[in-house]
Amino acid sequence: NVIDRDTDGGYLLNGVSGLYEYDANITLLVLDMSAPDVDKSFSPDLINEGENSQLTITIQNTDSTVALTQVSLTDNFPAGLSVSDTSVSLSNCGSGTLNPIAIDDTSIHLSNANIATGATCTIRVNVKTSGTGTFTNVIHPADLTNYQQVTIPSNVSDDLVVENLELDKSFSPDNFQVGTGYSTLSISITNPDAINPLTNVHFTDTMDPDVTVVPGFSSVSGTGCS
Repeated sequence: NVIDRDTDGGYLLNGVSGLYEYDANITLLVLDMSAPDVDKSFSPDLINEGENSQLTITIQNTDSTVALTQVSLTDNFPAGLSVSDTSVSLSNCGSGTLNPIAIDDTSIHLSNANIATGATCTIRVNVKTSGTGTFTNVIHPADLTNYQQVTIPSNVSDDLVVENLELDKSFSPDNFQVGTGYSTLSISITNPDAINPLTNVHFTDTMDPDVTVVPGFSSVSGTGCS
């Protein structure tokens, strides 16, 4: 921005004149601000139907000079994913607040957060699903706003995989006279998911008090069973 002298050795600026000896100028240097980094994850990211997972979202201010202020973030969950309880956590977000969280909410919203240079704001909330499959949670660049008008360059997402199992049991034969023979109890556990394995599977079968296991006549078969 330059103020020039007029022909009389003075200046004229916005209709106001005055005198000075030299031209006056000032330069405004605008530097690019580093884009923030947003990450999200589910823990665990593989659960059985009916279990909960913790969703963690982090917003890191990667700039070494300028703090992020008036930060807002909205995370809209995919269909079938919702808040499981109200025990949310918010840390290193300055004066930021989360919208009132209620069970079965399908989105969360952070507002008015302040993130110092190099700091990371962290949001944690427990979630549940209805049904099985892969639930992909996405944050878009437009979902993050701040006073500095910087955002993430592309979408950020993570998958929560929810499995189920099929349990079946039968007796063969299913009837006989007392003291004249035995029946074989068969229990089968089937994973209907053709892609994701079932892990850490446990079950307990509590029998009727009048039913006992014949020693030496039990067996386990199938991949991964023990």
